[in-house]
Amino acid sequence: MILFSCTVLGTPVPQGRIRVPRWGKPYYPARSKAHRALLVAAFSAAWKQPAINEPVRVSIHLYGAPVNSDLDNHAKQIMDALQEAGVLESDDVRVVRYLFVENHEARRKDRRTTVEVTKAWN
Repeated sequence: MILFSCTVLGTPVPQGRIRVPRWGKPYYPARSKAHRALLVAAFSAAWKQPAINEPVRVSIHLYGAPVNSDLDNHAKQIMDALQEAGVLESDDVRVVRYLFVENHEARRKDRRTTVEVTKAWN
């Protein structure tokens, strides 16, 4: 049973490594921060219910992701955005399975990220 589904248009961006300057506060790269804001806005607009608090499966389809990008960093970006948008209460113990599908060959106009959350046990 599908609990949540959303497609976000644009090139998928993985979570960048935190930067720690010699002086000042640690920060995330601007590109990662902007993409996270885009994901949170899209997820928030598509979800108007209380956060999901049960075991789930998360399917992530990346179309047009950079060839050298790390899937773990894409997952981190998306899972954090799902929590920030209030879709998932916690991703630490609730997600029992991930499914990734990548298509590096997507044309510029077709680049997108599709996320689907389903019940873990049907």
